[in-house]
Amino acid sequence: MNLLNPSYKIVAVVLLAYTLFYGLKTPLAPSVYKVQSSINADAVVLDIELYNLNAHNSTIDLYLEDDGDKWQAKSIAILDATHVQAVFEKQARTNRTQNLFLTYQSANLGGKNSFLNAIQVPMAYLQNENQIATAIEKSTEWHEGMQVFPFREQLYETIRNLFFHVPMWFVMLFLSAISLYYSISYLKNPSVRKDMIASQAIKVAVLFGALGLVTGSIWARFTWGSFWVSQDVKLNGAAISMLLYLAYLWLRSATKDDLSRAKLSAVYNIFAFTLMMVFMMILPRMLDSLHPGNGGNPAFSKYDLDSSLRGVFYPAVLGWILLAIWILEIRIRLCKIKPSAKSIYGK
Repeated sequence: MNLLNPSYKIVAVVLLAYTLFYGLKTPLAPSVYKVQSSINADAVVLDIELYNLNAHNSTIDLYLEDDGDKWQAKSIAILDATHVQAVFEKQARTNRTQNLFLTYQSANLGGKNSFLNAIQVPMAYLQNENQIATAIEKSTEWHEGMQVFPFREQLYETIRNLFFHVPMWFVMLFLSAISLYYSISYLKNPSVRKDMIASQAIKVAVLFGALGLVTGSIWARFTWGSFWVSQDVKLNGAAISMLLYLAYLWLRSATKDDLSRAKLSAVYNIFAFTLMMVFMMILPRMLDSLHPGNGGNPAFSKYDLDSSLRGVFYPAVLGWILLAIWILEIRIRLCKIKPSAKSIYGK
């Protein structure tokens, strides 16, 4: 089965090597990692831990923002390379949550990042609020001179799993669609070759689906605090989809007659693919889900998938798909050369 020119294997290797190199090497954008606050008679003091930014070699400004009002730090003291202390004036005012904004400029990097819901204390209202707002607006252009990935709270360095976990499910959907095509084609015009391709595509799809579950569980442990969140509809849908295709493989192994096995498998494959689309693509968009793009959560394309991530994510998806095609082609060749299968599949 030569779906593509054999040179696609070289493309797959190059794309996956690129994914591994840039996906793991590219640093995250500098940001605020942790904030601790204390209040004295006339000021609010924030002890701030920075991420991927050396305070000794950078120009740093800090602002607090609350519903359009902004306050600039009265003073900033550098405690060490990753810790600074910012002092803000205080004035009696209704308690509301403030977001902390960091603007930075170093030798080869400059931009802005934020720490949402940083502190909830009475803050001073500074008269030069408009000047501060202008300064923040001008500092929104970031990572001048080097590529960085966005810094996202909860995700942190695990954002790199985007290049591994998500493509696994793209591959499973792609191979399941190939299997569906050959199953429908078999029902229209029965052929041993079509049945073989459909079954082998499912076997490779299950492999990548299992990898998707493993990488997703590891990601969930670091971001959601648990390897499995049973209330998440998309996680449950993925598990059910895997069970559906494991049942497909069991059905094939339990049916001894070649003709009956091929027909039953083809019909069941249509049923399984339809349910997988419902459980993984439709229900998560209708019900609450922790996954981006589902249950009201913003999709990666709107929230996390900026140009730097797209430059690695799309090659990763294509690279993993090409690798899956390569594995599928090898499995089909192995089926054909098995002594017990020669009389069925021919040369």
